[in-house]
Amino acid sequence: MTIDIRPLHSSDLPALCELYNYYIRETPATFDIEPKSVAWWQAWFERLTQSGLYHARAAVEGDTLLGVAWSAPVAEKQAYQTSILTSIYLGGAARGRGIGPDLYQSLFAAHDSAKIHKIFAAITQPNVRSNRLHEKLGFEEEGTFKEVGNKFGQFWDVRWVARKFMR
Repeated sequence: MTIDIRPLHSSDLPALCELYNYYIRETPATFDIEPKSVAWWQAWFERLTQSGLYHARAAVEGDTLLGVAWSAPVAEKQAYQTSILTSIYLGGAARGRGIGPDLYQSLFAAHDSAKIHKIFAAITQPNVRSNRLHEKLGFEEEGTFKEVGNKFGQFWDVRWVARKFMR
């Protein structure tokens, strides 16, 4: 079956909720602790689409959501609007299939190159696959925040990576 990479639709939100809640419950990849509801994702999606600045992309195979990538503000102050913070989450059926780079490239292409200067990602360590994906796409290390998050009874480091905006 063909993998389609397209804008995230509101109809994808229940599957996104399930996908992301897996990462909340089972991994340190997100520092969210409590699972999110579909209603929470609906409010998030409305804010994202109304912003005009940030985007979300979905990788789907038939009716199955394989993964999602989105952009968000690095920080709320206006001077940060030339930078975006990206996130990518892949379901188990997507890992190792080369979907991540295509999903990210689709996300980058959705942005206005006249407005975005730099792209950031924050990766909980250790995470070999995510480090490899970001390095493949030209991200370079900006620094590591040591023991910045506490989840599952232990402290985790977060590696910050960035690249200049290029499609």
